[in-house]
Amino acid sequence: MANRVIQKLPELIKNQIKAGEVITRPKDVVKEILENALDAEADKLSLEIQEGGLASITLRDNGVGIPKSQLELALTAHATSKLKSLKDLETMDTMGFRGEALASIVSVSRVSLSSTTKSQDHGWMIKASEDKFDQQGLSPSAITKGTVLEIKDLFFNAKARREFLSSSAQETRAIEDVVKKIALAKSNIAIQFKSEKKKLDIEASDDEASIERLAQILGKNFANHALWLEGERDGIKIKGFVTDPQYQRAKGDMQFVFINGRHIKEPAIVMAARQCYFDVMYQKNQPGFVLHIDLDPSLVDANIHPTKEQVRIRSIKQVTSLVFHTIKTRLSELRPVFTSQDETYTGSMPKVALAKPRMPIIREPIHATEVDTPVMKQEPLVEDCVAVCEKPTPLGHAIGQLSGIYILTQAEDGMILVDMHAAHERILYEQMKKAYKADGIEKQQMLVLLDCELTEDQMACFGKNQMLLSQFGFDITQQGPNTVLIRAIPKALNANEAQTLLQSVINSLLEHQVISPIEETMHAVLSTMACHRAIRANRQLSIMEMNQLLREIEACEFGSQCNHGRPTWLYWSLKDLDGFFHRGQ
Repeated sequence: MANRVIQKLPELIKNQIKAGEVITRPKDVVKEILENALDAEADKLSLEIQEGGLASITLRDNGVGIPKSQLELALTAHATSKLKSLKDLETMDTMGFRGEALASIVSVSRVSLSSTTKSQDHGWMIKASEDKFDQQGLSPSAITKGTVLEIKDLFFNAKARREFLSSSAQETRAIEDVVKKIALAKSNIAIQFKSEKKKLDIEASDDEASIERLAQILGKNFANHALWLEGERDGIKIKGFVTDPQYQRAKGDMQFVFINGRHIKEPAIVMAARQCYFDVMYQKNQPGFVLHIDLDPSLVDANIHPTKEQVRIRSIKQVTSLVFHTIKTRLSELRPVFTSQDETYTGSMPKVALAKPRMPIIREPIHATEVDTPVMKQEPLVEDCVAVCEKPTPLGHAIGQLSGIYILTQAEDGMILVDMHAAHERILYEQMKKAYKADGIEKQQMLVLLDCELTEDQMACFGKNQMLLSQFGFDITQQGPNTVLIRAIPKALNANEAQTLLQSVINSLLEHQVISPIEETMHAVLSTMACHRAIRANRQLSIMEMNQLLREIEACEFGSQCNHGRPTWLYWSLKDLDGFFHRGQ
């Protein structure tokens, strides 16, 4: 191999290497310059792009501006007003700080920077490209406030970089996502965004819990399901929005986490938030959330990644614990309650079919009568008279059963169908969770001991989990190589199904223990037990029993979904029904 001489790289190559770390796409450029504008105390931002940002990116802000004497320095590598010592790096409280973004941008584009300050009579402009400043140097500018940064021909001298970019439309969408994240980070700023085919005008708001502003950013559907929350513990604060369980998406594209005002990617925090929904959301669907977490800047290392989207948090377990308990508590407060027609439903009315039933409407908690005993009795039923109730209730009053599966109720302004098995399953599930966390589920002794055959895998699982099964309300001993003896089962469960129940519980342990956390496994087993106990199809209920079930599901935590995330009830308003029958038309 030929002898190679070690030498320093030219500045242009060094800055292009930095550009490869900091700005790989136009959206990275937009992120850096928007963050700089926020650090300059701007509260009005106007961004305009062409051809997905490759042709031009122009940002206007009303910040404090850059003095004439520092305009050239602002486009120089490792020049920043945000750091003066190592101590400042350890306690960062600004959006940007690396001091290399603008220099990296200059190395791969043509940049024009105009700015002014309050102390100057007029603004000044400087142009630069490929680490070289325009020969004319500084020139007067007509700008009256803040800064205007114009970036043209991005990656004009890095054609390989351009070849790896997506289409103009995709790059525009990526830039739009960055704009939305900046808007979510700071509620007191106004942002205008314009491209060839898209325009956003996000207004500023003094109310950080503004649903109207949230709708401007993430859409009306997200806003209609958004719930504000706040929490604090050990010097860590959390606030923001989470969606109720009816808002479900196939992917996590509506999940945003901010640490000290900066958008970050932290899988542990996202997982903690998602776990709050695992027994109220269907299968693998995803919720939405916008979480703002504030903690001591010295506990956050934001300098581990060039784009600053990844951070290292010293107290990550405390943060995830606060996230989980704050969201879980907020969701548990939800109860069914009906609001006005305009607030609850915005769907269109089909011309020849019944309007689509609404998903459960859940908002702020209401106080319903708590019932301590299980809703269904095993004794023979007698016909009850329909009680006349003066006080309106969210789920109305029972009229009768449909096909032995649903309870039909009359609400104050419409009708409701309740899935009686799903509703009873949720009630039992929540009761079992409380009992398990207290002293374990109470046992009922078998009058006749039962043998139960298990497979080899089931027997191995039984051997490892005897104490856990005891907490679930079972008393089981091994009788033979593949046989156990059932002495007791959880109270209130059907003794006639003891063998099937035990096998189902052990199968649930086998399925979840390998891949799920302990708490999630526990909930999966309790869900299996609740499903076995819940009333079945074709069970005839009296009107009194139906109404008792309705009152219990109104008071039950997470009562609008069963343990598997399916709705427990659906609602049609009188307006829906009138439209179907063409009344008033």
